[in-house]
Amino acid sequence: MHESSVAKEIFDIVNQVAIDNALVRVDKVVIEVGEFSCIQQQMLTFAFQMIAEGSIMEKAILEYEMVKATARCEKCGTIFPITFTDKVCPGCGQVSTDFLTGTEANVKEIEGD
Repeated sequence: MHESSVAKEIFDIVNQVAIDNALVRVDKVVIEVGEFSCIQQQMLTFAFQMIAEGSIMEKAILEYEMVKATARCEKCGTIFPITFTDKVCPGCGQVSTDFLTGTEANVKEIEGD
């Protein structure tokens, strides 16, 4: 379950931002999650809640924004949406492995006082 390590990383990032900004409570954390990241949101939320227990993030809500997967064609440079089963460039027909988005898990926003 890699959600536990992702939750710990999110906790550490948010904690450092809270320290840097003298926050005493974190209410919400917005996470960008790529559709190819294989992160299960329920498991990530559960893991984060366990890690955050007793901290200023104890009651924080995790909100997720999904990021669609895109790639850049190595042959013609076209940027296009991809799926797990279709990574063929619509411009030239070559299969691309140059993924631009879709694998990320980023802290986008933190709300608190």
